[in-house]
Amino acid sequence: MKKAFLFAALVIVCLPAQAPALDYEPRLVAIMNNIVKYYDNEARKLEDEIIQLLPIHDRDKESVENEKLTFLFHTHQKVTVCLTNILDILYVYIKLGSYSDQDLNSYILKRIRNNVVFLNNMLYFLSLKNQEIELKGSSAVQKLYENYLLQLTTVLYDINRELAAIPRE
Repeated sequence: MKKAFLFAALVIVCLPAQAPALDYEPRLVAIMNNIVKYYDNEARKLEDEIIQLLPIHDRDKESVENEKLTFLFHTHQKVTVCLTNILDILYVYIKLGSYSDQDLNSYILKRIRNNVVFLNNMLYFLSLKNQEIELKGSSAVQKLYENYLLQLTTVLYDINRELAAIPRE
């Protein structure tokens, strides 16, 4: 009996310790969900619209529609890469579930925050370009641009809200 008890105690002591869950893990999951919903509901449709309009307006390289649409297209590519980076970082981090390394926890949060700052800057530049190049409200490019701004603003608002609730280290 003593040997069995000793063996059980030895096995328990030798097992790798489970890292405690982060207090803010649900917030990280919420960020992931916001990004996935954005892609599923809006981003793909908006990207399709951008790609459909590009050849139409590419014929006149000097037009303001082409300039605005090209800027939107390039910014969309940067935004997509950045959101995908956040999603990849969070997926691997949460999937591993090892939260005992404080340096890693801090690094992950800094990477996410840096990506979100970049996204906020992209939103700012999109807004500036929208003010700089004014098109008629009935223009397909203008409608697409405004819809893109609205959807990006919404997802960034949700991400920033979740990120603000995570304590800074």
